[in-house]
Amino acid sequence: MTQENESLLPTFYVAVVIIESAIANPTSQPLYEERFLLIKATSEEDASEKAIQQSNEPLSYQNQYGETVTWTFKEVVEAKEVNYDKIVDGTEIFTRFFRNYEAYNAALQQKFED
Repeated sequence: MTQENESLLPTFYVAVVIIESAIANPTSQPLYEERFLLIKATSEEDASEKAIQQSNEPLSYQNQYGETVTWTFKEVVEAKEVNYDKIVDGTEIFTRFFRNYEAYNAALQQKFED
């Protein structure tokens, strides 16, 4: 098998996807969900396309107040190859680097307060 053909073999990627919820209520604020999808693909572009296909179907339901909640796909933030031959218990599948820990921690705290 040539090196060119090997690059076309599927491997695992992690795609980070943002989903947005909306309620048919002018006073409500949108809620966002960050999803990490493990996808078998041949490239980052292929992984992104598959993530869109898997996340693009809107989901609607009635909440406890009788309002319609609709979750819709917003964007693929990124797709990164999982650089391991074998995925086993404890395999690192996603890494994000940042410099401002306080801003990161504040964002997490806000998530848990909402």
